[in-house]
Amino acid sequence: MTTSDWVQILTPTVALLGVAVTFWLTWRGQKHNRERAERAQKAAEASAERAERSASLTIDSLTDIADALSQMANQILARTSLRPVVKWSLSHSIGDTYQLDNQGTATAFNLAIEHDSSLHARTEDIPNRLGPGEAGTFMAARNIGTRDSTITVRWTDDAEESSAPHEWRYPLPPKQENR
Repeated sequence: MTTSDWVQILTPTVALLGVAVTFWLTWRGQKHNRERAERAQKAAEASAERAERSASLTIDSLTDIADALSQMANQILARTSLRPVVKWSLSHSIGDTYQLDNQGTATAFNLAIEHDSSLHARTEDIPNRLGPGEAGTFMAARNIGTRDSTITVRWTDDAEESSAPHEWRYPLPPKQENR
């Protein structure tokens, strides 16, 4: 056999061997790609399932929190609605006269009105006690030297002054022109 014969025999054999190796490498790469894709799909499914469980837990937790807050609010409302309270309203009456109204459900005892010394006011006529729905009047006049026109109302829950004193501060309302 001559060199040329060997070349003719080896060339197709090497080519065939190259095709076989290329086929095997391609098949192996595709197999690895399929395995990677399957692992990625399983990981994505597991992640989606964990996210769904987490969202479910979050919704359950938020529902529990909302229920707890609702119960707390109901308890607070029940306590405050059962307990009588004093609720004040201050309005301009006529001229330099203002009216203090007890719009609450409890009586205010040992009532006192305080104000800044720069505000000209006469509060001695306010009764010592104002029940629910009752009102008292006092006089107050701002002038150019008034530094603070806030009215401070102090009271207790009982006539004996054994309860803690309460305080309500409110600015003197503006005068209404037609009054």
